Amino acid sequence: MVKQLGDKDRLVRRNAAEALAKIGKSDERAIHKLLQLLSDTNEDSYVRESAVRALVSIAKSDDTVIQKLEELLDDIHSSVRRRAAEGLRKWNRLDDAIIQKLVTLLDDEDFFVRSEAMKTLMHTARFDDRFLDTLKDICIDYERYDLSMSHPEGIWYHVTVSDLAFWSLWHYS
Repeated sequence: MVKQLGDKDRLVRRNAAEALAKIGKSDERAIHKLLQLLSDTNEDSYVRESAVRALVSIAKSDDTVIQKLEELLDDIHSSVRRRAAEGLRKWNRLDDAIIQKLVTLLDDEDFFVRSEAMKTLMHTARFDDRFLDTLKDICIDYERYDLSMSHPEGIWYHVTVSDLAFWSLWHYS
């Protein structure tokens, strides 16, 4: 599977990354190759999104992986930013620079990026008391941001970032 991550065909690379994510078995060669794929900004965004999922699935607590995910929070493709924000939930403690980037993503134009950033911030609050002040600030500053979403049965939910922050404070305090 690792060899297929270097294939000329982007669909083969994407499928190899997806397969690695599903298998979930740690492999240093695969991690190295996935990091290479993610460093190539000319790579297809779908391949990079799949590579993020695979990397999070197979990597242990590794500063290199966390650093790469932090870098990907600034990616030009929203799907890659979203997967990076989602992937950071695997680790319970995040440094202040990552927290600040996640807070910045609450202003992202993509709903799914905003949503995953907030979910990761809420998750982090469970393990890091320092983040409670940030959640309080979000309650005040981000009430205007809409996270409306639809349910598969056609029901619309209207939730603001502020609502999620208040819920987090209540739930994790």
